[in-house]
Amino acid sequence: MNSNDPIEVTVDRPGGGAAAVGRRPDGKTVFVDGALPGERVSVTITQDRKRWSRGDVVEILNPSAERITPRCPTHHDGCGGCDLAHLAPAAQHGWKAHVVADAIERIGKVAIPPISAVPIDEVAHRTTVRLVAAEDGRLGHRRRRSHAPVPIQECGVVVPELEAVIRSIRLDPATTGRSAPEVFIRWSTAEQRAIVVVDEPEEVTVDGSLPISVHGRSAFSADSGVHLAEHAGGHSWRVSAGSFFQSGPLVVDALVAAVGAAIEQSVSSSGRLVDAYAGIGIFAGTIGRGFDSVQVIESAASSVADARVNLADLDAEIIESPVETAPVAPADVVIADPARAGLGADGVAALAASKAPVVVLVSCDTGSLGRDVGLLATAGWTAQSVSLVDAFPDTSHVEAVTLLCRSS
Repeated sequence: MNSNDPIEVTVDRPGGGAAAVGRRPDGKTVFVDGALPGERVSVTITQDRKRWSRGDVVEILNPSAERITPRCPTHHDGCGGCDLAHLAPAAQHGWKAHVVADAIERIGKVAIPPISAVPIDEVAHRTTVRLVAAEDGRLGHRRRRSHAPVPIQECGVVVPELEAVIRSIRLDPATTGRSAPEVFIRWSTAEQRAIVVVDEPEEVTVDGSLPISVHGRSAFSADSGVHLAEHAGGHSWRVSAGSFFQSGPLVVDALVAAVGAAIEQSVSSSGRLVDAYAGIGIFAGTIGRGFDSVQVIESAASSVADARVNLADLDAEIIESPVETAPVAPADVVIADPARAGLGADGVAALAASKAPVVVLVSCDTGSLGRDVGLLATAGWTAQSVSLVDAFPDTSHVEAVTLLCRSS
């Protein structure tokens, strides 16, 4: 048999990302992109290592009952954004729970706590996107496994108003013929307007009937003055172009509720809260209002500037510093929402200085989640529960809220 000939594989479980895991006829583990657990598929091997391999589905010989036809036409054109669009929405929760459980057990080497799903009712809820320009100047997502753009016909995960903005924007084809410029767009559901950030604003054409302002990359600086107002978690927020904000207000609502519920089940009285990796102050400005005092730690200057505005009516200590080198105060509860890389050993060591009985960890990567839960266990905290907030439906991305408590 030629090494490029398809082989038959029976897939038995979800793997990392959107790949499912099975065994080749020779017994070697194979990660199959596009397959689902329980399916028998014909696979072409695209990557072969000593102990494992990776392949693509050529034909589905025995499809899963949970397989669906992706709803988005841009997905059929090759868009790489929604890598689980072929899996029924209800089954996506089970997929993500399996991957999180595996990371906690295999990477963290601790017992798997109860894991629950927190669905978001509206799929089309994203208000922030990063897109690229195609040769004709239209905006699109990246093609699967490529930097090439796929112009958007429809995008079922963004709010309809933002979809209208995306369709209205054109870049000068002479510019896009040389490269695929990235375009950042943030839509405010509260103000009903958008900001667009590109390399060369003068090369952008927009529909004048839509509330759009176009800016250069300097908009990302802390003192640019380019910002929107947004409403989420029961409060209003200033969100600058350069500041991190969740994929949409509905995700903020869900995360605030999940973090608040975790704290409520573990803390009987108020005290001191440390909001680490605090961003623009979402958790301090919502959950923090139930505490006697709040310490806010954030390293990004743009986010710190927003936090000072957003928390102006809250007696909060705001520290502009990486968490790893900040003077973390003694606390009753720590909320930690690090970037994709997670806490790491230095972040856990910094949080340990708080001696907090309770840590609520918000993770957006399963690998760093597993590692961080293991590191926190070594530092004395035990995982009690995980809530999976479905911030990115139709994708393998995970937003997890993990409650960890110190042993009494």
